[in-house]
Amino acid sequence: MLNKSDITAQMISKCRKLCIGSSSLNISDGNHIGIQSKETDTQILLQHLNTASPEEIARFHAISLQRAMDIVAYREEIGKFQTISQLTDVTNIGSKTVARVLDEYIKNGGHLPEPENEVPDMKYKLSRKTLYPAFFGVELPESAVAFCVQIDAIYWARMTRDLCLMDLSYTELGKYMHRKYDHAIHLINFWKALQKIPHGSLYLMEEGFFVPSTRGLTSATLNLARLESMLMLGLNFRNLESGTVSENPPEQKVHRIKTSEIARHFGLLVGNEKVSSQGVAVDIIKGRRNEREVFVSHQQYSEFMESKRNVKEQLSNCLLQVTMFYELLLEQERNASDLADYPSDSTPETY
Repeated sequence: MLNKSDITAQMISKCRKLCIGSSSLNISDGNHIGIQSKETDTQILLQHLNTASPEEIARFHAISLQRAMDIVAYREEIGKFQTISQLTDVTNIGSKTVARVLDEYIKNGGHLPEPENEVPDMKYKLSRKTLYPAFFGVELPESAVAFCVQIDAIYWARMTRDLCLMDLSYTELGKYMHRKYDHAIHLINFWKALQKIPHGSLYLMEEGFFVPSTRGLTSATLNLARLESMLMLGLNFRNLESGTVSENPPEQKVHRIKTSEIARHFGLLVGNEKVSSQGVAVDIIKGRRNEREVFVSHQQYSEFMESKRNVKEQLSNCLLQVTMFYELLLEQERNASDLADYPSDSTPETY
């Protein structure tokens, strides 16, 4: 036999489910501290969503930081959300997610959740999945970007000086770059290429040793300038292959870069030979190389550890170089039929 309080609680629960799509209901059971009696829970929640920052919105467990950034972007573009229905229609947030957010909001007494304590050992969750970038306790510059390569996805995050991570979309990451091409388009291409890297081909540093990434996860950090250089390199080869360098629109202008500069910034071992990625790519395109295994040798690892320079920074160069090498391989394989007719003397000495 249900008592009066149980029946009241059930009625309130049913009414709340109905009010998700409407702002006309006024619900208050008197038990939730901080909720005004003349306004519904959803109206108060909307007020918070219309004024809160992405970091504050992302405190809800059902909303990732990337989704919170999307909410704020839509809010700034179309104005404040008037109803929950408008929020779900514009941002593609499902009703189940809204219900979870509303439930968490009510349980928190009509307030945004409090920020969780920072994890001291730098184990951050990215995009609601448990990915643990290895930062080795080194304080990184504000321009650093962390990326995690998993079998099915890659997550980008910007790292601030206080070592906090912020999930980034392609467009958001592009805001921190300065070149004259469409960052979002080419980061998507870069992302797709990395997703196809053979499982176990990349290496990561774990407890002082390089081990195959058998768990499908490779962690590294890289500087935005280096990421731009790698993107430029990929763009150069794509445009050289298609012969459309002069036809690029201004927003996709390719910045040429000398082979010596690539060799200076990005070292790669193929077998026992240290070469630049441009040299490797040209050789593959011309059929002079057939290697598919690219690795970081123990000797090179020892040199990293003995160097006075930032060990992690040099490690990122190698990992990034390997990813770029595979990106070029995949590009070459996708265009194999076109490359068969590629003139052997049309590759310039500098790029």
